[in-house]
Order: sequence, then C-alpha cells, then structure tokens
Amino acid sequence: MIATINTVSDLVNNFLNYISYFKQTCKNYTNFDDELLTELDGFEQNRGVVFMAATNRPDLMDPALLRPGRIDKLIRIDAPDKKGRLAIFKVHTKKVNIDNNVLLEELVEKTNGFTGADIEGLIRSAALIALKESGMKPVPVTKKHFDKALELAKASITKKVEDAYDEIGRAHV
Repeated sequence: MIATINTVSDLVNNFLNYISYFKQTCKNYTNFDDELLTELDGFEQNRGVVFMAATNRPDLMDPALLRPGRIDKLIRIDAPDKKGRLAIFKVHTKKVNIDNNVLLEELVEKTNGFTGADIEGLIRSAALIALKESGMKPVPVTKKHFDKALELAKASITKKVEDAYDEIGRAHV
C-alpha cells in the first residue's frame, strides 16, 4: 500500500485510499498506523504540505505520530461550554415542537461533556419518545420526554477521554 507522495493531491488521494483499505480489512489497525507513519516520514521540510487529522479516540493514538517532524502542532477543541451547548440546543430545536415547560437552560446544566452531535441525538431521542408515547401523532416534546432521553444518553467527552487528551498534550510538549 506504500505510494509516492509528491503533491497535496497525492497525499489526500492516498490517505483516502488507506482509509478505504482500512475499512475493508479492519483487522489490523497497526498496518494503517505504519502506513501513515511511513508517509509522514517521507515528507521533506518546506514542501508546502500541511497534514491535518482529528480524533475522538485519543486513547488509541500511536505515540509515534507525535514524534518531532510528524505532527508538530496539536490543537485541542474541548466540549462546548454552557454558552456553546445553549447555542447548539437552540439550533437543533428550531424545527422541533418543544413544550413551554422545557427550559433549554436546564438541559444545558444536565449535558456537561456532551458534544454537538450528542445534543442533537438527545433532541432526536426526546422527539421519538414523544411520538412513540402519542401513538405516532405529532405532539410537543415535554420535559418528561427529555428526562427519559437523558436517562439513555451518554456524554462523548468522559473523564477517560479528557485524561487521554491531557496525556497526548503532555507527551507532545
């Protein structure tokens, strides 16, 4: 699977091919890591190539990726704060019939560690619970529906994930 990389286009195409290959085989994560490390080591300085990556599983990152000359800059984007979560709730409840007894500020307090996707899923889950209880008739989503959805929901940003991000940051300094 090794390929010569001369341009950004080559990098993107080969990276997408690696992902496709990885998805098809899904047996050995190490092979994928090795391929990526080989490609990153092949770049010469000042070639005008920027490699960007993101992860929501920092606990699975190979420390070799963080060696000098491979990934030189880490940018951490934390889970949304209260203000951010409120904005996310407002965006995702715009087209949902929410009962007047639902206070978004209360939901914000109960969703620490939730990502935007987690909040969107919570709203969808509450709406589905409301539909199910009403016999599939459109009804307003109430506080009770959100409370049931919160019982089922989990925050993506757990203490374990936070610790893994902290460890990566310490290792990269």
